[in-house]
Amino acid sequence: MRMIQVTEAVGTILSHDITKIVPGKFKGRAFKKGHIIRVEDVDELLRIGKENIYVWEQKEDEIHENEAAYRLAKGACGKNLTLSEPSEGKVNLISETIGLLKVNKDLLYSLNSIDQISFATRHNNSLVGKGDVVAGTRVIPLVIEEQKIIQAEELLQRADLMSILPLKHYKVGLVVTGSEVFHQRIVDGFGPVVSKKFEALGSQIIEQICVPDD
Repeated sequence: MRMIQVTEAVGTILSHDITKIVPGKFKGRAFKKGHIIRVEDVDELLRIGKENIYVWEQKEDEIHENEAAYRLAKGACGKNLTLSEPSEGKVNLISETIGLLKVNKDLLYSLNSIDQISFATRHNNSLVGKGDVVAGTRVIPLVIEEQKIIQAEELLQRADLMSILPLKHYKVGLVVTGSEVFHQRIVDGFGPVVSKKFEALGSQIIEQICVPDD
């Protein structure tokens, strides 16, 4: 790493945490190690007394963890999935619909076998809802050799790592059996429960009838 002036630091990678102190109000981390300095960060760094900072001297064949995670997630993103913004070196994959999560387990194993790459998912064939986080990926170090990411991208081009199969929506007829319910000796507790389950899966109960045991 090397020390440079804050005014020349835009686009560089911070190699240490920076603490902000406001007497009587706040004391904590203002910038985290690994943060990529933006134009709007310069004034804030100067306000907290940082005219010089230490940054990573990134080599040409290395990339930052945020970029690496985004490229991994993008390569793995199949149908009905979207990506979160990189945050602290991690990118999440999010379901765009209610459906069945399909994961290529062999491909996932091969991907995680690449040194310094981590990709975690929910179980294959899990039922997921719209907006659910179903997977996340990151690299272990702050910077990683780009060749490892290229290796992962080539692997992900061979087949879909994961996707969401949307649930089909049906019109449902419900038949409740039981003489005690039919003759209204007891209240039907079955129909409302099953109806809620179908509705939660996007289907519609169009009619419910009750019949005796015979």
